[in-house]
Amino acid sequence: MARESLSIDVGGVCVKLKKHHLAKYIKLRVKKGGEAEVVAPTRTSFSAMASFAQSHAEWIVRTVARVREAGASCGSGVWLLGARFGVVFGDFRGVKFKAALLCVAKPQSFIFKDSFAVEVLANESAKNLNGVIIARDEAALKKLKQSIARAIFGYCFVRLKPLINGKVNAIRIKQMSTRWGSCNSRKGYINLSLELISRSFLQIEYVIVHELTHLNHPHHKPSFYSALALIVPDYKDKERLLKNKNL
Repeated sequence: MARESLSIDVGGVCVKLKKHHLAKYIKLRVKKGGEAEVVAPTRTSFSAMASFAQSHAEWIVRTVARVREAGASCGSGVWLLGARFGVVFGDFRGVKFKAALLCVAKPQSFIFKDSFAVEVLANESAKNLNGVIIARDEAALKKLKQSIARAIFGYCFVRLKPLINGKVNAIRIKQMSTRWGSCNSRKGYINLSLELISRSFLQIEYVIVHELTHLNHPHHKPSFYSALALIVPDYKDKERLLKNKNL
């Protein structure tokens, strides 16, 4: 079988060359973790991909440095329900697990886990945080966020659905980059962004009410906002908060 990936050095940066059958053209990207890669159609030769990468060496080095610096400056943390939690990757004190959210102030009050065993941490370094997350790796951290999102979003729907007439056939949590949620009024589908779990509880509730209102008003005409205002009179304030990237 032909080799589908290869790694090369470009200006001191390891760049992965990947062939993919769905790729329509050659492209270069730097991922969130600072990994650089060139993706191209399977018919593209590795020599052509390497030449393409070398021709963009200055951009690769500059962009990788910027992305890694941004990651270091924000620290190892994640936002959940409007609060910052520290993150520790790896096994801890010999306890094997995939991921766990541990609250420091009230350790037993808010624990979500996907694990064989969980040890509550209450060390000095965590006291300035709302809690600490221990995860085996990034994939486990994402799975934990999905677990928390399902629990919180589901709780909100149970509370808020009686306020609005309209049938909901499915609630789906998706990776969405440009919006907090969407509604397919014809099918009765409500889609919510996984990143919505980073916002405060009140902002999450507002997004859910907004999408539920679309069941009967599948547009943003005045009648939609009139219906929305009956449930959330200060909806304009909520929308301003959601547009603010600073939690």
